[in-house]
Amino acid sequence: MKKVGLIALTDKGFLLGEKISAEYSNVDLLTIKSRENWLVNGESLSALVKESFEKYDGLIFIMALGIVVRMIKDYIKSKDLDPAIIVIDEQGKNTISVLSGHLGGGNKLTEELSEFLNNNPVITTATDVNNIYALDSFASDHDLEIEPVNNIKKFNSALLKGENIQLIFDDGLDFPEKNSYKKFFSASSLRGMITNKRDTANVAEIFLRPKNIILGVGCKKNFPKDDFEKNILNILKEKNISLKSVKEIRSIEIKKDENCIVDFSSKYKIPFYTLAPDKLNSVYNKHNNLKKSDFVYKNTGAWGVAEPSALFSESENLYLILARKEIDGMTIAVSEERPFIIENKNFKWLKRNEEK
Repeated sequence: MKKVGLIALTDKGFLLGEKISAEYSNVDLLTIKSRENWLVNGESLSALVKESFEKYDGLIFIMALGIVVRMIKDYIKSKDLDPAIIVIDEQGKNTISVLSGHLGGGNKLTEELSEFLNNNPVITTATDVNNIYALDSFASDHDLEIEPVNNIKKFNSALLKGENIQLIFDDGLDFPEKNSYKKFFSASSLRGMITNKRDTANVAEIFLRPKNIILGVGCKKNFPKDDFEKNILNILKEKNISLKSVKEIRSIEIKKDENCIVDFSSKYKIPFYTLAPDKLNSVYNKHNNLKKSDFVYKNTGAWGVAEPSALFSESENLYLILARKEIDGMTIAVSEERPFIIENKNFKWLKRNEEK
C-alpha cells in the first residue's frame, strides 16, 4: 500500500485532513503546530516538506497552491522519483493533481480523493484531458518502471496524434490482457520493449521494466556500505539485468538491521525482507541440488542464506540465474520469476479503515 502524508496548517485544513484520515488508514497527518493525532515537525513548513518529500509516495497539501509550489520547487527531481503531489483548498472545493500525475499516481490519487470529498478534480495532463491512455499510465497500472523517462514524451505525443506505438515482449513474459491494448502493441517505427535486460542491442527507444528479479544476499557484520552497493551493481551489470527490475532484496532475519542492506534498500527503494532459518531450510526440500554449509548452519541455524533467500517462493516459479557468488565477505544469488505474468494491478492509493 502506498504511503501518503497529509500536510495542513489551519483549523479548517486540520478538520478536512482529519475527515480524510478518519476514512483512510494509510494517511499520516503532518503539521508544524501542536495538535492531537498529528505528527509534528515544529522547525518550519520547509523542513517538514523536505523530510516528507523523501519519506512518502504521495503528499496531500491542504492550503493554497502557490504556497505548495514554492515549498516543493527545490526538491523536485524527475517524474520517476518525485512523489505524487495533490493540493486541496481548505474549503474542500477542489482536488488538484500537481506533480507525478502518471508514473507517481497523482491523477489516480486525485480521482480517489475527489470522489470521497465530492468535489472538483483538477487534472491537466494532455493525455488525460484528451481521454488518451498514456504510456506512463499504462506502466504505472501494470507496475512497470520506465527508462529512460525522458522518452515518455515522444511516445505520448504519438498517442495524442492518434498514432500507434509498438511494445515488444522479452522471453519469459506473459500478458493476458494484450488484446485490450492493441494501440500499444501494434506495428510502429516507435518501439518500446518490456524486458528486464539492460542491453537489448538498440531494438527500442524506451524500456518498461517488470519487477521479476529477486536478490538473495548475505554478508559479514558491519560490511562496508559502498562495497555492498558496488558489488550488487556490478553483478547486475554482468548478468545484463536492470536494477529497476529488482523486486526484492532478501536475507536471513539476523541481518534485518544490517546497515549496508538497509541503506541500499532505502536508496534504491527496493523492499528488503528477511526470512527465519526454518523458512530458508525449507527451500532445500524443493531444491535438493543446492549446497549446504555446515559453517553457516552452526552460526545461523540455516544451511545457507543467499541462494535460499533468492529462491523462497510458495509458487515455485523462481529460478536461479546466478548461483551463490562470494565477493570479499558477502554472498549474492539472483533469481528470476518465470513465467512472469504482467497484470493490470490498478492500484488504489487509499485504504479505507474498514479494510484493515
